[in-house]
Amino acid sequence: MGAQFRSEAVPAGGLPDDVIPPFSAKNILLLEEDIVVAVDIFKYLHAMYPLLEKDETILGISAFNYHGYRDVVESQTRSFRTSSIKKWFNGLEVVMKDGKKDLIYPEITRAKHVGY
Repeated sequence: MGAQFRSEAVPAGGLPDDVIPPFSAKNILLLEEDIVVAVDIFKYLHAMYPLLEKDETILGISAFNYHGYRDVVESQTRSFRTSSIKKWFNGLEVVMKDGKKDLIYPEITRAKHVGY
């Protein structure tokens, strides 16, 4: 059936070209529909947040690590910083291609894809 909106929620004359409202928050958390997160994901993000606030060269904090399997990590609390994201989301690669922005990610992944 689709979403039903109250009539006053939709502007008269239809929707504007930009239907996504501007964000009022400084940061956002993106979760895809096929992501399962660890029980400590919010603790991890909370611990990493001061880095994001203090260092303008950090683009974001990721909870994902392609190689962060429980059986092969040395530390469950260590994180890494990278400006090379060959296997990451293509949109991030475009933003980070100048080498001026880095991404922080955990040694042991706090999220995993289950859809593929």
